[in-house]
Amino acid sequence: MGQGPPEEQLKQLLAGLGIFLVVYFIYLVVLLATLIYYLITMSSALRQVSPDNRAMEPGLVFLGLIPCFMMVWSFVIAGRVSRSLEKEYQQRGLEGDGDFGWSIGLFASVFLIVTPLWIILGLLHARKVRRYLRMLEVARPPAELPQPTGYEEED
Repeated sequence: MGQGPPEEQLKQLLAGLGIFLVVYFIYLVVLLATLIYYLITMSSALRQVSPDNRAMEPGLVFLGLIPCFMMVWSFVIAGRVSRSLEKEYQQRGLEGDGDFGWSIGLFASVFLIVTPLWIILGLLHARKVRRYLRMLEVARPPAELPQPTGYEEED
């Protein structure tokens, strides 16, 4: 700590605390922005998948915004999004890498408690899922997919 009168030491301490708080605030903004981008990407992926192939509804990914719940929910999101993409690719006759983002999603979920590393892995997982989305968009429009049956009203 600095030398000098107690008033000077207090000023130095407050300046250091102020710098810490600014850096921490920036870190939280980056974390929240990454989380929102990640959740939007996962929800978009599920919306691109036909309802019959979805392992979860797109809106459910946003449960990840509940504090501390994301530590468990991220595993569910990673597994169900990859499963949904795999089913959609099979139905459309497309080839994927067989992984559909599961491994990077799993690593991102494991490292969620080490948040700076999760930011990197979460972005990599979202990037990989976005590549699958682009392939789905150019492969065959969703309107050409067979519509689910069994929902017709009976007279």
